Amino acid sequence: MKIAITGYTYIRKNLFDVWEHYPEKEQLFFILPKKWKAKGGTQVYYPPKETSLKVLKTTALFWHSHYPLIKGLLKGWMPLIKFKLIYLRLKGVKILFTASEPNLLTTFFNACIARCLGLKHVFNFWDVVSSAEKTTGKKYVYDKLVRATIKLSQGAVCGNHKAAEILKNYGGRIKIATFPTSGLDADKFSPQVQPAFRQELGLAGKLVYLFAGAFNKQKGVAYLIEAFSRVAQEIPEAHLLLVGLGPEEINYQLQITSYKLENRVTILNWVTHERMPELYASCDVFVYPSIKYQGSEEQFGYAMAEAMLTGKPVIASDSGAMVELLKDGQNGYFTPEKDVLRLAQSMIKLGHSESLRRSLGANGRDYVISHFSHQVIADKFKDFFSSL
Repeated sequence: MKIAITGYTYIRKNLFDVWEHYPEKEQLFFILPKKWKAKGGTQVYYPPKETSLKVLKTTALFWHSHYPLIKGLLKGWMPLIKFKLIYLRLKGVKILFTASEPNLLTTFFNACIARCLGLKHVFNFWDVVSSAEKTTGKKYVYDKLVRATIKLSQGAVCGNHKAAEILKNYGGRIKIATFPTSGLDADKFSPQVQPAFRQELGLAGKLVYLFAGAFNKQKGVAYLIEAFSRVAQEIPEAHLLLVGLGPEEINYQLQITSYKLENRVTILNWVTHERMPELYASCDVFVYPSIKYQGSEEQFGYAMAEAMLTGKPVIASDSGAMVELLKDGQNGYFTPEKDVLRLAQSMIKLGHSESLRRSLGANGRDYVISHFSHQVIADKFKDFFSSL
């Protein structure tokens, strides 16, 4: 069965690569933006070039979710996509998979086009916060768009089980599958990767705790810094490495100074995805203390999964859908959101036991490979499309 796949999500090679493992690659056709801006326009992505998969390119508008009035409703909209889909319909395409949320006009427009062309439509859904928990105005628009998109669609791929339960509550007759929109590369993220950043950053002999992600309030890094101030008193060789970009960086700097941790914490603003395996390999423990903030929670945690593939134990808060990845006591530890004491205790526990770090890290790698590798996710996509 021939499938058309669209969405700015897959312009990034690490997310696109899942389709290289699809059992029938010759049946896939992609409609991707000619370019995509991220991180406030500081990063620009282009469709993958080194691929045998068929990729059609078109202009995408609206790069972010902060436009006046419309916010992110049109994020990733491709005005000329209908012409690409007419062409692909003549090529025998039967299904359109839109890799974006049903509460966006972008997804709704694609569903309308699919209905007009006689295509089955599938969308992506990650949200782990129900509409009842959103503000009144946002809830009204959100619900209207989700219900309208459901009526025009035949299937949905939910990135986690909590999202699947929320979507089921909307009713409708769509078929729902539960797995993320991309897998992970177990060969690229491997325990055999060299810890290059230890030497580059002067961290040889240190016990390194790593956070990598956006520097915003939802990621909970302020609680991590406070917890680390306690860890630093207990473990003399402990060092905290924070990697990311975002508006909260200045507050982190002030917090680090207030705790007199200037020589115990390193902030690194940017690491390319190609070097992320080296970054994970350079730490001893990966920490991800994300919290619920302004109606938003963690939807999966790809950074956690990548760290786990590299054989690192993970400490994370019990927020959102991180339970999909982390199994408490088996491949890492959960701590309650914003609980600085429990977070510090877990960090100290892992810091004192190399054997425990190795055991949890090995379990984590095995779990991610068996549940979220590229091949596993590609096979799930194939089975789901075939079932529609």
